[in-house]
Amino acid sequence: MDEVPTHAHHADDGGALPWPAFDEQVRATLVVDAADRIVDDLDRDIRRAWGDEVLSFR
Repeated sequence: MDEVPTHAHHADDGGALPWPAFDEQVRATLVVDAADRIVDDLDRDIRRAWGDEVLSFR
C-alpha cells in the first residue's frame, strides 16, 4: 500500500505495478486488494447502464 503515496509525492513508482495514464478507451483502474492489479474498465457494466455523464445528488 506504500506505492500510492510514493508515486503521488515523488513520481517514483517504488516498484509498484505499471499503471498507465488514463485513456477513455481503456479506463485502466488500480484495484488495491490483497494482490493489487490493474483492471481495464472496471465499472464498464455500471457505466453503460447509467451513461458517461457524472451525476450529482446535492
